[in-house]
Amino acid sequence: MEQNEKHEETKLQEPKGEQKEHAGYRMGVTLKEKGKGGIKIKKNIAIAIGVVAILIVAFLLFAAMYSPAKTAEKNSPIIQGSNNSQFLPQENNTANASLPSIELIEIADTKCADCFNVKELTDVIKTLELTIKSEKSIAFDSTEGKALVAKYKIEKVPTLIITGEIEKSQKLMEGLSQVGRFSDGNRTFVLEKMIPVYYDLNEQKYKGRVSTILVEEKTCEKCQDYNKVIDSLKTSGVKFSTNEVINASSKEGIALIAKYKIEKIPTLIFSQDAEEYDFLMTALKEVATKEADQNYVLRQITPPYINVSNSKLVGIVDVTSLVDKSCKNCYDTKIHLDLLPQYGMAIGNLKTIDVSTPEGKALVAKYNIDEIPTILLSKEAADYPVFAKVWLQVGTTESDGIMIFRNMSVLGTMTYKSLKTNVTFNENQTITAIANTTQ
Repeated sequence: MEQNEKHEETKLQEPKGEQKEHAGYRMGVTLKEKGKGGIKIKKNIAIAIGVVAILIVAFLLFAAMYSPAKTAEKNSPIIQGSNNSQFLPQENNTANASLPSIELIEIADTKCADCFNVKELTDVIKTLELTIKSEKSIAFDSTEGKALVAKYKIEKVPTLIITGEIEKSQKLMEGLSQVGRFSDGNRTFVLEKMIPVYYDLNEQKYKGRVSTILVEEKTCEKCQDYNKVIDSLKTSGVKFSTNEVINASSKEGIALIAKYKIEKIPTLIFSQDAEEYDFLMTALKEVATKEADQNYVLRQITPPYINVSNSKLVGIVDVTSLVDKSCKNCYDTKIHLDLLPQYGMAIGNLKTIDVSTPEGKALVAKYNIDEIPTILLSKEAADYPVFAKVWLQVGTTESDGIMIFRNMSVLGTMTYKSLKTNVTFNENQTITAIANTTQ
């Protein structure tokens, strides 16, 4: 996979729109009860089934926690975020005060359409209480540009040089201190940390243009769509040079599987330029491996996926609803079925069994089930790590791998029934006898 090209004119289009933060996935689901009084919102469940939302892919689990905007806010106001309006807070107007005077010099790369836009930073600087004595843009490969590169020991372009009374603006000093270096008694500043793409003058190549290879089995209609991962990263500001798709069963796909010892399909391979994006690397360090050729191979794959060793599809979950038709007020297990897909869970066979039937009685006896309605999930549900972790709070995993919902306390005022006592319960412990009473 080619990493970068020598400095030459690029045909990539100027990126459109601002870098967007990933929307955090909601961590709670409010269950609703249908009753005589209409639909009543009863309780926000933080650890109930369906609580944790779907992760498009394993490493996007981290996107909710390590979004580019949040990483930028923590590490640098402009390194990973394009919303530079928050970079340097507005200073208070000081009438009749002598404003600090500065000069702005952009060292530009006129041949790079997708490189960091220095104007985004200078526009913010202009909102401060400053006097901009002069402003100019100079191509780094011009005679004047080369002289400035040498004078200020510049290693990355485009960049920004600021000279003048920088030290007289506290807000300017605070902001710039995070993204570059000062010299000459804080009267000169050179920007060194910028959003990719940029040109590395020492290595003489562009950095931050990521290339990917998606290895997938095109016949697998139920497998996760990893094109969504690429789309999400593009929205988050990652710049791509190429996004190649290779069929796993093709000659090239087989070679890649062998080369990287790939065990799950689909998967993504990232070029080394992914390292230029802090938020992306935070994720890849958790879910991918760095190979000898410096590429990153995604290893933690969200089901459904194909197990390469046996060509079997992993992650198709069968769901059985165990109900009691005699309990007219009992909650509808559809609330579970509606929430399971939020984990990315692929549902296979759906079955509803009444406890009064021979099959229902067998399930009750085999798994010692008391409170119903409930759901039973096939062992494939364990293939979803996030779901399996939450399940510890709301259900059990039996010796044969079957998962059974048992924690009725998370249902709020929804009604359920005890088979042993033949009575119904809700959160308020209101008990309604439904057994046939005899004198």
